[in-house]
Amino acid sequence: SIGSSNVGDFQHIKSLVDSQGTGKKSILYKDFAALAAALPVDAIDLDDENSYDSESTIKFALMLGGLGYHVTINPYTNYTYWTSLVSQINTEMPGLVDAVHLENYARGGGNNPCVNWDFGDVPVYPGLSDQHAAPPYSTPDQAKARLQTWHDQCGITGAWLWIFDEIAGTDLPKQYARAMKQGVSDPKRRK
Repeated sequence: SIGSSNVGDFQHIKSLVDSQGTGKKSILYKDFAALAAALPVDAIDLDDENSYDSESTIKFALMLGGLGYHVTINPYTNYTYWTSLVSQINTEMPGLVDAVHLENYARGGGNNPCVNWDFGDVPVYPGLSDQHAAPPYSTPDQAKARLQTWHDQCGITGAWLWIFDEIAGTDLPKQYARAMKQGVSDPKRRK
């Protein structure tokens, strides 16, 4: 994932795109080509929370697609920006943006993946919080219930959890995984 709250990643990307472009001689191209060669990374998640420059982001995403990456987005606000961005990218390179990781905690705590987050054929996967510092906190059972509601409302088929670091080494990842899988299952399979 690139970006987060109150960091300048996308301002730096814009500066590099504006000054060097995204061709094979640009630092962005060289760096992401090296990353692709060195690690088994197949997707880059765009978590722009403060720049919102569509021109440079589209160029960057298309460069990533040319390098063989899939692209996902990680919005919490600014719906019109993100839906327009995904539409423009996928018009240029069909299927490049293949998932939306919608933040449903902290500043995105009021988000509902079934309301105002329609990306057409691109699936929206809500993110839930496993920590009290990023409300609304969800226990595994609460996560299951929230996902069941959204699955029944608009057919979501997946979700994700923020933040794994806080629960690593405990039994909680298994509990969340089981509960969340059940939450996005069809009602007949929810046991």
